[in-house]
This record gives sequence, structure tokens and C-alpha cells, in this order.
Amino acid sequence: MGKQVGLLDADVFGPSVPRMMGLQHIQRSHLTSTSSSKLQPVTNYGVWCMSMGFMIPEGAPIVWRGLMVMKAIEQLLRGVQWGSLDLLVVDMPPGTGDVQLSVGQLVPLSGALIVTTPQDVAVADAVKAVEMFRKIDCPVPCICSNCL
Repeated sequence: MGKQVGLLDADVFGPSVPRMMGLQHIQRSHLTSTSSSKLQPVTNYGVWCMSMGFMIPEGAPIVWRGLMVMKAIEQLLRGVQWGSLDLLVVDMPPGTGDVQLSVGQLVPLSGALIVTTPQDVAVADAVKAVEMFRKIDCPVPCICSNCL
């Protein structure tokens, strides 16, 4: 559709965007710029991408507490040279924790798409997510059930 789209993997503990976008070979050294102190996103399929998965070896755990997670989210949002995007999609982990609150506090959100599976426990978590986004005045126009 001719839109400039960015995809931010905000799932700090389980980054999956590098693999899903065919970019798992990218390492941090590919993200640095000589003209800017900001990280440079990488692109595939016409989508600009950034993820903690580019910063650490594949399979390495991230063992951080909340404050470190919040700082990482801020860096991924503000410390990346996103350029002139029409849309930034932020892939967040399930739940209603530090990542969701940090994103909601750092940037204005146009809406949240909640993805769930049909299991009772997953639906209960999705309902909590909807309520959390409503509390921070973020519309939730769609809930998507992934049956696969």
C-alpha cells in the first residue's frame, strides 16, 4: 500500500521478530551508524525492524528486572533511527507487565490488537490486556484468536 512500516519487537525476554522476518543473522554490529548515535533498523519484506534479538546471541537468556526492561524499551523506541514511518507496529509479550506500561507511557498509541488462543487461560489473559489498554486510554478495536 506504499506505507513506511516499522516493526518493533518489544518482547525483551523472548524476541521472535528476527526469526519471523528472516533476519536472525543480523548482529549488533550491523545496526550501528557512523553518522548518528542511534541504532539503525534493518529491513526485510519492506518492513523496518528492531529487536533485542539483534543485540544478543540467539538462544541467550536475558535476566533482567523491571527497571532494566523499561530502559531497554525506551532505547528501542527512542534510540533507533526509525526515519519517517507511517506506522510502527509494536509486538509485545503476553500479559500486562512492564513492557506494556512502558510503551503506553512513552509513546501515544493509536490502538492495540490483542492476539490470543482459544484456551481459557489465554482468553483470561487477553481480557486483562484489553482492560489494561482501556485504562491507559488506548483503543482496542480488535481481538484476534489464533486457532493454529
